Amino acid sequence: MIKLKKHEIAKQISNRMDGLTLQQIEDCIDCFFDVLTETLANGDSYNQKNFGTFKSVDRAPRKGRNPQTKEVVDIPATKALKIVVSKSLKDVLNK
Repeated sequence: MIKLKKHEIAKQISNRMDGLTLQQIEDCIDCFFDVLTETLANGDSYNQKNFGTFKSVDRAPRKGRNPQTKEVVDIPATKALKIVVSKSLKDVLNK
């Protein structure tokens, strides 16, 4: 399994598009993730056709257990990222 890095993604985008430098493409990638982070932090969601939906969800507070001491601890409410994968992406992954 290969871990794809931002620079490698930028190179692949550069091969498909003319007129942008690798640095400009990397800046666009950074900007996209900044905007996505702000969107999710505001409680909104983002849907990318043929990929999926990114949304923040609330996790209720709950009880947990410290595995070393077996002590019951309170786990506070948190927000988490949920990604719902589109059917078309699932189809591609399961070819």
